[in-house]
Amino acid sequence: MPSPPNSGIGLGPRERSRPSFVAPKNRGRALSGRGRFVLDGSKRDRYLLGMTLLREIVDDALADFERVAELARSPCAASTIEVQIADPPHRQPASLPTGKMAVYAFFHDGQALKVGKAGAKSAARYTSQHYNPNSAMSTLARSIVTNPAKLGLTALDDAAVGGWIRENTARVNLLIPASLGLPILSLLEAFLHVRWKPLFEGRSVPDSIEPVAGSVARQFMEGGR
Repeated sequence: MPSPPNSGIGLGPRERSRPSFVAPKNRGRALSGRGRFVLDGSKRDRYLLGMTLLREIVDDALADFERVAELARSPCAASTIEVQIADPPHRQPASLPTGKMAVYAFFHDGQALKVGKAGAKSAARYTSQHYNPNSAMSTLARSIVTNPAKLGLTALDDAAVGGWIRENTARVNLLIPASLGLPILSLLEAFLHVRWKPLFEGRSVPDSIEPVAGSVARQFMEGGR
């Protein structure tokens, strides 16, 4: 059976419809809504169910992030964040839209692999660096090449890993108006690190974020539902 068509990058929350699929009973479930899910059933059922659950996980996280931003006294309505979900195989984005900054994530088999951020002037970080293990100090590609066993792989070389990422991962892009400022960008990244617990992150919250952003995200997650 051919793979379902790629939904592509560039569709906002109201432009991209969810798959027309009703999950069979007990075929899949989100784990506490925290960014990881398990799937069962046929390959096509798993694919459609997985994308449905991923969209629900993203929507659920953004609804809670709106509350986090309010606690930080930096309001950011979920409706101001443009959501793009690219099914596997996906195309890496060609550019970072003008006037936008982004938090992005890669998912494989229900597990977040990497959560990162890119400011308005960091287009390369957003578009290409995570597909090339030699492009920067910390990339998804380098993490996979260094520790392929985490994904059940024996080995992937530098030339092959970018193609593997495009072929096997879903990519989530959350585009935020640059006018909201870098603290909101860092706050969202911190919140999603705590929420989704990416496989290739050694810490719950990255060192680069502002201490207040990480503290607010942790307090919400530890004291919330």
